[in-house]
Amino acid sequence: MILSRIGLKPDELVYGESDKKYFAESITYHVNDHLAAETGRISKSYLSKLDINRDIYYSHIDWDLMLKLIGKNTISYTELPKFPFVRRDLALLLDKEIKFRQIRDIAFNTETNVLQEIGLFDVYESESLGKNKKSYAISFILRDDLKTLSEKSIDRVMNNLIRAFEKEAGARIR
Repeated sequence: MILSRIGLKPDELVYGESDKKYFAESITYHVNDHLAAETGRISKSYLSKLDINRDIYYSHIDWDLMLKLIGKNTISYTELPKFPFVRRDLALLLDKEIKFRQIRDIAFNTETNVLQEIGLFDVYESESLGKNKKSYAISFILRDDLKTLSEKSIDRVMNNLIRAFEKEAGARIR
């Protein structure tokens, strides 16, 4: 949200993963080959060295770069959407190696018309899920700019996403 507030569009950002060893999971945002921001969950092994027994998240934003980018942007406005959005949530059981970026890419490659946003709001890891498994709780914002979405069309979109996650990421719905 911070990056979009200063006028950076998602397609202007290059997504990646941090190479810092203290992250268990992370995402980086690059603009013109410059690291604009990075954020992630600190690894349990790093936290245990500090005797911390809870999840810690860390974010870094290059504010000097942000200020340079703000000066180059022009402000533009668009009309508010006429039709409401719909939010749907899914809990996916995945292998630990699968990153949220992969799930995000699968979703946007599968649903190009009505999928507006995708967000990760919970990561759960436990031996009860299975060895080397984790659960992602993901939200999907759907909106059609031409009409109000029907339950039938929402169900079709969600079923398409589920099939794509199962096929391409080996996911199971929880």
